[in-house]
Amino acid sequence: ILEEYTDLEHYLTQQEIVEKIKMDYGYECERKSVGSSISLLSDLGFDIVKGQNNKGFALASRQFDKNEIAFLIDGIFSSKVIPGEQAKDIVDKLVKNLSIYERKNYKYLYKTTEITRTNNKNIFLNIEIIQEAIEKGHNIKFKYLTYDKNGNPIPRFNGYEYQVSPYYLINNF
Repeated sequence: ILEEYTDLEHYLTQQEIVEKIKMDYGYECERKSVGSSISLLSDLGFDIVKGQNNKGFALASRQFDKNEIAFLIDGIFSSKVIPGEQAKDIVDKLVKNLSIYERKNYKYLYKTTEITRTNNKNIFLNIEIIQEAIEKGHNIKFKYLTYDKNGNPIPRFNGYEYQVSPYYLINNF
C-alpha cells in the first residue's frame, strides 16, 4: 500500500492504510496492526517517513528513483531492437516502482508501436544466448534474416552462416 499510494508528496494515515488494504485486497485489519507493521518494515530497512505533524506515512525511497526510471524508459523507447509491445510491457514493470501519482508523468510515452522497430520477439533470448557463449568461451553461429510481408524468415547474404567468438556485449543502438 505504501509503495503504491505514497511518495514524499502523498502520505497515508494508519486508518487510510486500513481502508486501502480492505479496498485493494479485501482484507480487514486493525489500525494498531498497521502501526506495528510500519515499525517492522522500518526495522527491516524500508525508508518510511512520517508526514508533518505525524499526519501519515510514506515510502521515501524506492529501488529506483524517478530520474533512474526516466533514463531507463528513454533507453527502452529509443532502442529500435525491442518490439513496441515488449517495450511497453517493460516500461509498465518499471513504472510500478513509482507511486500512482508519479506514474501519471509517464503516460505520454506509450506511442511505442508507432516507431519503426524490429519484429524480433526473441531479442532477449538472443542476448541471453550470447552472454552464455561469452561466459563459457564458446563461439556462436548465426545467419542474417529478413522477413517477408507474411512474417516468414528469408535468409540474407545467400544464407551465409557466420561464426564469431563473442567477448563482450555492447549496446550501440
